[in-house]
Amino acid sequence: MINAADIRFRLLTFGAMILSGFVVTDVRAQSDSPEYERQACLALRAVDRMHAVDDRTILFFMRGREGRVFRNDLPQVCRDLRRNRSISYSTTSSRNPRLCANDLIRVRESGVSCQLGDFRSITTEEAESLLEARNEADDATELEGSDAE
Repeated sequence: MINAADIRFRLLTFGAMILSGFVVTDVRAQSDSPEYERQACLALRAVDRMHAVDDRTILFFMRGREGRVFRNDLPQVCRDLRRNRSISYSTTSSRNPRLCANDLIRVRESGVSCQLGDFRSITTEEAESLLEARNEADDATELEGSDAE
């Protein structure tokens, strides 16, 4: 005879199996698509400019003919990021400076430090759409970045 605890356990196990299947499917779908390439780091010499879309999203526009754009969704809200125009960051290598997921950036005017997330490649059209939507509410902020001293 099956008791109530056994039924609950089976339902929870079945639910977890279904959810993990959806997660695996979603990750595979994104990873197969070239426009959703993920990178742990970006070489700073390759970054042309940065725009804060909001207090949790930064777009990195890369140099070169390809015009690649990387979106960084910060794991936490970064207070004052969009409102201010400059950030600072520290790099561990002076020979090949780069920004990586989990690195800290600092909003200069307020001194707030925020952790970066993964960099995800997006299309130029997606970046323009994000900036246009933000411009409708308020001007998107172009960030001025520099290595902390």
